[in-house]
Amino acid sequence: MQGSPRTGPISTPRRTRWTKRMNSRTSRTSARCFPRSPSLTERKVTAVAERSESTPAKDPAKPGFSSESNGDADYESTAISRSEYVAAVVHLYRGELTRATSWRMRLDNTTNWAVLSTAGILTLSFRQADSSHVLLLLGMVLVSVFWAFESRRYRFADIWYSRVRKIEENFYGPILRRDPVSPESGWGDLVASDLFRPRFKISRYEALRVRLIRNYWAIYLVILLSWIVKLAVHPRSARGWGDIFDRMAIGPSPSWVTLAVIGGFMGFLGLVLCFTATTNPDETDHWKISP
Repeated sequence: MQGSPRTGPISTPRRTRWTKRMNSRTSRTSARCFPRSPSLTERKVTAVAERSESTPAKDPAKPGFSSESNGDADYESTAISRSEYVAAVVHLYRGELTRATSWRMRLDNTTNWAVLSTAGILTLSFRQADSSHVLLLLGMVLVSVFWAFESRRYRFADIWYSRVRKIEENFYGPILRRDPVSPESGWGDLVASDLFRPRFKISRYEALRVRLIRNYWAIYLVILLSWIVKLAVHPRSARGWGDIFDRMAIGPSPSWVTLAVIGGFMGFLGLVLCFTATTNPDETDHWKISP
């Protein structure tokens, strides 16, 4: 029984060794018949090495040598191409237009606050018979605060809109007209100087005048007429001008003080409208930059 040959299938250890030998033979045969092609990374490395060997080293003392060829780009002394200039102006215009639009929306917000505040104060003043006319005067003060905020925001919005208008007039305008010459030769220097040192293009009183003409004169007129109606007919009709004058009193303050304050404020509005120095009569011209 000890010398009897082994019958049946090959045992597992023998089959494993036989499989490994066949795989190694197949791999060697495939490597001899079908050599492996180099990968893309290997080809790039080989090409760079061959190019560096074939290119002679430049001498920094020779003319024509730049730090860019040595691997350090000198962007300050390198001239930009026309395509790079156009791309830079386009991105600048897009950013300035976004800023101008954002500040324009802020102007609309303050106007909406003033209108809503006026509507609420009018409702409270005429809703109850014992409500005082002082609410309307306080509403006038609140609207004045919004007016001051909006004029300040208008001055900031004017900075961005002036740049936008300058780029539109001297860059996009000539492109659309197929005219290579800009209407103003030094417009780029003006925009660049304004980027380095931004400044307001209009004064504080001029901004107050613009926003007063644009929106706030109507709001003040509504509050003033409502105040007069409040004194005349609410909660009961006055018998004459003397009765209206007596109703102007606020606590211990006499009536003439209230009338003087209202008259002084209306005089201030008249001075802002009539005597504020302005260079451009149209509101759209305020967006232009003055050289």
